[in-house]
Amino acid sequence: MRLAIQKLNYSRNPWRLVDLDSPADYNGPQQVCVTARFDHPTLGPTVIDEAVSGATQRECVEVVLGLLGRMIELRQKELAANAI
Repeated sequence: MRLAIQKLNYSRNPWRLVDLDSPADYNGPQQVCVTARFDHPTLGPTVIDEAVSGATQRECVEVVLGLLGRMIELRQKELAANAI
């Protein structure tokens, strides 16, 4: 999977993390999404897929690095738990 940050035609957070290896029938790179949980005011606890994005390229990079940091932390916890 080759990833890139590209500016797409969105009015909100146009800078998106995209998968450059997505199938050609999708008309170009596809956005990378992550699961987001929040408490909806009328529906209650809600889970959605949300694009990894930012208002600026720098903001998108910061979001990506934050996700990478969380993944590393989870992996370290997993390795520590298996070492016991």
